[in-house]
Amino acid sequence: MNQKTKNKIEGLTENKEKFHSYVDFYFQLPKFSGPSVYFHEKTIGLVRKTDNFDNLIVSNNFLESCYATLTSWGMHKMGPTGPKLKNFEDFSDSIRQNQTKILNLKQYCLNEITEDKMKILLPQIDLLFQNLNIMDSGIKLIGNSKLLHHILPDLIPPMDREYTLNFFYGNKVVSSSDERKKFSEIFLYFWYICKKLELQNEDYLKYPRFTTSVPKLIDNAIIGYILKEEPKI
Repeated sequence: MNQKTKNKIEGLTENKEKFHSYVDFYFQLPKFSGPSVYFHEKTIGLVRKTDNFDNLIVSNNFLESCYATLTSWGMHKMGPTGPKLKNFEDFSDSIRQNQTKILNLKQYCLNEITEDKMKILLPQIDLLFQNLNIMDSGIKLIGNSKLLHHILPDLIPPMDREYTLNFFYGNKVVSSSDERKKFSEIFLYFWYICKKLELQNEDYLKYPRFTTSVPKLIDNAIIGYILKEEPKI
């Protein structure tokens, strides 16, 4: 971690009050609305309400909701350029093929993971990331993280170029050769932020829409930080 990244993380996590001020700033800006919020909340709502998670994640209804969510989150652009999701059948097959790996992680929440437990979990999360194959475009960091966030909302954060990569790396660049490393690094950064601030479910439950878990709360704070402290980027 370079000094600039350390400074950003320290600025974000100086104390809980300052952290929440960035979340509050995020909500002052009408930047995220419409289908991206609707499908995000619908998909995570299905996860929250089910009493049969193992069947849910392979059901057509849930898979279609995930597919729509990722599309509304910018993971499928019409035309010759931009990210592309695989067709729905291949998208669904990839998730179904990883059902057991997903189920093994369902019990864990980012804010409850100890250091010893992280040593066991990180290889499992890395393997799931490697095995998911939902993108037709070459880079899968963004698509896989956004999908995993909606299947395991209390554990995996969503990642993007504009805010996540920019915050932790100072640029929006990711390649097929370093995306696996960056996925694990970013996950650990989120965990560090969570542990340092001792974030609990109560910290996100007080917020309105689009703050549906501790990982999403941290994501919103990072977006607020970038928009407030680096508005020209």
